[in-house]
Amino acid sequence: MKFSIVQKIDQRFLSLNTFINSLSNEISFFLSEKDYSAHVKEIVVGLNCVQPPLGYEHLFKLKKPFYVDNKSIINKYTGEVILLEKYFFYDFKVSDILLDKFDTISDFEKNKIIVNELIDSFDLINNLPKKVKDFDLAKFKNDLEDYFKERNFI
Repeated sequence: MKFSIVQKIDQRFLSLNTFINSLSNEISFFLSEKDYSAHVKEIVVGLNCVQPPLGYEHLFKLKKPFYVDNKSIINKYTGEVILLEKYFFYDFKVSDILLDKFDTISDFEKNKIIVNELIDSFDLINNLPKKVKDFDLAKFKNDLEDYFKERNFI
């Protein structure tokens, strides 16, 4: 299974960028040989760590979860054809209360918060369409929770 985290990060939290990129790569490598469904081969998670100023919240709305069974799209800038096959995307936001704490806690504590919020976000995978009945969410969550325990994030 392919897995990646895409991020929207506030200027205040740029120090998280490296951690989130490496976390995404590590999870992707960890899941590369695993299979949780015949209908889901790639999960992309949108992580939002932005606290927009008042009046600009509409620019950072979360996208609704969506699933693509098979679709080709063309990159309008390069002309490259991109095939999305058995692809699921969802967005989640780290709460403002937790983001406010980021100014006073260590980088390791920030990383733990990101990982715990990511684990909590896995419940959004329940938004898969009804035709995708075979995704083993419990095994997916358990595998990743065990992985994060090994790394002392939970």
